[in-house]
Amino acid sequence: MGKREMRWTGAVLALSLVTVSCSGGGGARVANSGGDSTTLAGGSVAIDASAVAVDAAVQKILALPVAERLAKANLAEREFESELGAFSGLTDAMGGADQLAAALDSTAQQRAATISAAFPATISAASLGFAAPSSGRPEATEPLIGGLFGLMLLGGLLDSIKPGKAADISAEGITAQIKDGALSLGIDVTHLDKGLESKLKATSESTICPDSDGHLEGKMHIDATASKGGLGQNITVDVTFAASVDDNGEMTPQQGDVRMQSAEYGGGKREFIDVQGGIALGHMTNMRVNRSGGTANAHSADVAGAIGAISGLLAWVQMYSAADKSVKDGRCVELVVSASPGPTGLNPSEQSTITAQPTSRIDGLATGGTVTALLTGGAAAVDPSSTPVKADTDAQFTYTAPGEKDKTGTVSLEARSKRGIAKATIDFDTKQHSYTASYTGGGITITGSIASLSEPFTTEGTFPGGTATFLHTPTDSKSGTITISGGGSQAVVTGTGTYTIVDNGDGTLTMNEQVHSCVNVSGACNDNAQPVTLTPTS
Repeated sequence: MGKREMRWTGAVLALSLVTVSCSGGGGARVANSGGDSTTLAGGSVAIDASAVAVDAAVQKILALPVAERLAKANLAEREFESELGAFSGLTDAMGGADQLAAALDSTAQQRAATISAAFPATISAASLGFAAPSSGRPEATEPLIGGLFGLMLLGGLLDSIKPGKAADISAEGITAQIKDGALSLGIDVTHLDKGLESKLKATSESTICPDSDGHLEGKMHIDATASKGGLGQNITVDVTFAASVDDNGEMTPQQGDVRMQSAEYGGGKREFIDVQGGIALGHMTNMRVNRSGGTANAHSADVAGAIGAISGLLAWVQMYSAADKSVKDGRCVELVVSASPGPTGLNPSEQSTITAQPTSRIDGLATGGTVTALLTGGAAAVDPSSTPVKADTDAQFTYTAPGEKDKTGTVSLEARSKRGIAKATIDFDTKQHSYTASYTGGGITITGSIASLSEPFTTEGTFPGGTATFLHTPTDSKSGTITISGGGSQAVVTGTGTYTIVDNGDGTLTMNEQVHSCVNVSGACNDNAQPVTLTPTS
């Protein structure tokens, strides 16, 4: 190994890499040799030998807990920055390797503090995978990892933002947003120490809720520059992500891409490297050198590819994780369920129709797909059970109540489609609730105490010069017929009617009465609509 290759050894060891021209080793997780292929949502893609070795090393880092993963990635990037400094002239400009390292340490600490301060402290260490709150955020981040750290914190916000709600962050140099099924991040910060100017610009846009065709996509661009006195080095990484969701709500990643470019400038230094690779199912599938120049050699390209692979795969994994979580946890789809009659106060063995309506939280449109229902508690049964029902607009099921009073039943429903997965539950019971009735309008005041809506009950009406009794005979727990009797001042009032009961969603019910009554003395008859409020007392 020549002098040039020795200078890259630190970065290679930090990644646990051997030169990519080697064969065998840990690459069997992806492929055993060049020319193999794997099947993706978009078809078959080739896996070359260079990607095998790089991927094997990066997978070891990805398998670590989050805190260790960031530490390893930071170490690898620092080694790369230090080696670049030797060629760009920054090491000499700073007065030596120790002075450059001290300045890089300081700017890395400033960067971590700036990014951390922009995000709520409520993003817990546990939610990000750290063991203790004191280590919930890194003390320092190198430039590329700083951009990824911001993306990770943005993904962490998903746990604290309710589905359908938005979140906006705007701090010095940091903008972040969760809105309309998408995550967006912008970082533009500059930090100085000992004359070293370190700049980080990062942008990320990714959808976490699929469109009507089940498509998801994301991209991230990171641009990091370090310079002093006209000498400097620049590293950029671009990552793309795409996935598709099938009719069953299952997400499959498609072919992605990572491109890493580095260059030194000033003082006649013109080394540059442009390396690109494919990403599929969280693995590198191919690596290629687009261009290189100056004193760059094959080994330089190897290490550049390794750094691009680790930063690119970390970004890809974060975008995949945020999308997968959102698709599965109801962030993209809302499942609205209702039952009629019911769900409370059903008669024993009474049947209730469940209506399940899955709609997109993004555009409010019906998602299609299917809904499945299952009795998960109590008694008695739901039909169909465990069988997907198409939901072009909504899906319907029949719940049969237990055959005894004061029993309960719980039905769990799950909607699946290209727009995502959503779940809901609905609780039924045959409990006989009691209510007080109240209504004033149209010259009459109605009051009463109702022991059960499933048994005949009466309410009393008072009007100028007389009273009336309304006898309600249930057809079921939500409807029935009315017989009116009463009078005053030697007049007799009689009548009939019907009623239906609706749930107001706040614990109260409205009994909508449609009645026809007549007075025998005058022969006058009236038709009245009487929305009587029923307030539960038990």
